[in-house]
Amino acid sequence: AAILLGIFFLRGFIVKNLISSGVKVVTGLDLRIGRLDIGVFRTAVAIKNVKLLNPSGFPERAMMDISEILLDYDLGAIFKGRVHMGNMIFNLREQ
Repeated sequence: AAILLGIFFLRGFIVKNLISSGVKVVTGLDLRIGRLDIGVFRTAVAIKNVKLLNPSGFPERAMMDISEILLDYDLGAIFKGRVHMGNMIFNLREQ
């Protein structure tokens, strides 16, 4: 029970690190996520201050700088093997 409770409270931290590690493995690029909130009683995810960093040698440090990503997803569809987003807000900062 203590392990499940720990996972519940640390879910944002765990998912944030899994996403960053996955991006690094697939692309070789570093991904920095400032904050990630996963809804408990509602199907929403809020991600703040996301930066995808260029490899060394590029004049710009960040390839992409996103101030906010908000997702509203259909949990039932995910259990059926489909991804369905009811709403998605993506605020990209200009470089």
